[in-house]
Amino acid sequence: MALDNYIWFEKHRPLQLKDMSLNKDHRTAFKKFIKDGEVPHLLLEGPQGSGKTTMAYILMEQIPCIRLTLNASGQDRGIDTIRGKVKQFAGSQASKGKIKIILFDEADALTADAQTALRNTMETYSKNCRFILTCNYVDKIIGPLQSRCTRFTFDRFPKRKLVSVCEDILNSESIEDVSRDEITALINRFYPDMRSIVNNLQSACVSGKFNAKAIGSLNADPKEVVDLLKKGKIMDIRNAIAGITDFMYVYRYMMDEWILDFEPEQQVLIAQIIGDSTRYTQRVPDKEIEFVNCCAMLMEALEIEAK
Repeated sequence: MALDNYIWFEKHRPLQLKDMSLNKDHRTAFKKFIKDGEVPHLLLEGPQGSGKTTMAYILMEQIPCIRLTLNASGQDRGIDTIRGKVKQFAGSQASKGKIKIILFDEADALTADAQTALRNTMETYSKNCRFILTCNYVDKIIGPLQSRCTRFTFDRFPKRKLVSVCEDILNSESIEDVSRDEITALINRFYPDMRSIVNNLQSACVSGKFNAKAIGSLNADPKEVVDLLKKGKIMDIRNAIAGITDFMYVYRYMMDEWILDFEPEQQVLIAQIIGDSTRYTQRVPDKEIEFVNCCAMLMEALEIEAK
């Protein structure tokens, strides 16, 4: 069995523009690129798993082109890649009726020198070569590179859309008796990363039936954690999150859902406390303790009495 047929995320990756979840303006623009058989330099930015790379692949598949795909999160992040692979490809002769496209996935990982060199390369070979850059953090892309690209921002998939996507995948894989509540719990755990959602959906179904326990730390419901926080039950929070090693899905729930219950002044405090905690959690030896500390600081800032 081919590897991409075994990995659900690859197997069920959209292959055509009509299968992508896009806003109207984006869909119109990409449709025109495909119709014209031409594309400008593109900068596709947005959160991890939001469809940026998939959209780039669809463009390269449906526009007649010769392609070079590089990933800046690995060995292709330095200036040597620009001076070597990129210049060699961009300077080569294109086949008749085809353009050349270079996809730089995760371009925000490129070094500063590499980005400067890439800017110059884009100018030199702009007549016969197009560049598609994808990134999670657009602020890490230097201004001169951003200004040379047509920029598209990929938003998070609506959760209701993700439920339908997961149900379609389960039906395709003949996995039965999975409730919407179970799917929603999985989505809340990994939202907004579509890749992680599908990969962990597969993990939960590896036995041929859906088993939530096959996914580490899925059982901590972020809504339950927030309800405990609102009641001031700090030790109950500690018990609820025992054994969890990744709290980003809880932080996201707090920032996406819970924060909306407060006035702007309180929202600022919540955002600051959660922002600080997400920075620290990458370095601290015990992430559980750091998350409980974050909850304690939120209780103090919001004047929630501990019980």
